[in-house]
Amino acid sequence: MNSSNSTFDQDQVSSPSRTGELVAWCFGYVVIGALTILGNSVTIAVFMKRNFQRKKLHYLLINLAITDLTVGAISVPIQIAILAADIQKTELALSVYQAHFFFDVLSGLASMYSVAFIAVERLVAISWPLKHRMLNPWHYATAIAIPWIIGTIAAVVSRRILPGHVGSLEALNVRTVFAVIAIVITIIAYCLLLLIRQKQGCSKRDERYNRSVACTLLIVTVVFVCTWSPFILLTSIVGYASFRHLSQCCSLTNETLILAMDLTKLFQYSNSCLNPLIYAFRIKSYRATAWNILFPCPKTTLDSGSIA
Repeated sequence: MNSSNSTFDQDQVSSPSRTGELVAWCFGYVVIGALTILGNSVTIAVFMKRNFQRKKLHYLLINLAITDLTVGAISVPIQIAILAADIQKTELALSVYQAHFFFDVLSGLASMYSVAFIAVERLVAISWPLKHRMLNPWHYATAIAIPWIIGTIAAVVSRRILPGHVGSLEALNVRTVFAVIAIVITIIAYCLLLLIRQKQGCSKRDERYNRSVACTLLIVTVVFVCTWSPFILLTSIVGYASFRHLSQCCSLTNETLILAMDLTKLFQYSNSCLNPLIYAFRIKSYRATAWNILFPCPKTTLDSGSIA
């Protein structure tokens, strides 16, 4: 959610002993960035197809794909540039770090709240189906816009964007609160969803569809939490406890911290390329449409679109 480079001394990054490591990290980021751009571009194209447009949920999934695409197209390339150029604390470097930090916070919180709104949308769809059918495009437009607004606010109030106005600890508090709220909303929505589904009776067709939808989106959510949590926890611990205190308590060295930051950051970015794989594994019509987009065949007949 915030740049890993902001939590430790940048001079450590440029040491000769790290040259081989930097090449390896750059290669890893290149692979993840390429897969993220390709996978989420295909996802957007699939859900924009006419046979998928009858499902309102797909617009929220498109928004989630756009947030992931932002990571692959902007955040990852800037991270690669930082590592490849081994930038020092120059005026240009600070601008690059600020841009990376801004898009990291923006895309991170936008993804979190997109996942949260998807969970809430499913809760409404299953718990109050009549009200769900009455939702109009403005409701979905609002659900799409709010994650980006929250991400932008959190990025702007951070100290790297408004130096001297907000301290680093206060900025970290803002980002942490926003992140925790999104995670809590998602967890509550899925817990209520499970409870209501156990009490509700519905047709076999609806039951099969709702179960498949809930399972697919629950997998997306669990993967998101698992890939994001290590970096969020690590940066929060370092931010609140300070590196000096941690080094005294845990015998933590700068090299160990740098390695942990790089690893958790790569793990965090990997989430952005995993959702298309989940869709491909879980959604038959997604697989067929994606295959037709990547390898066009005029004679191919696609199934009607559905989330599962």
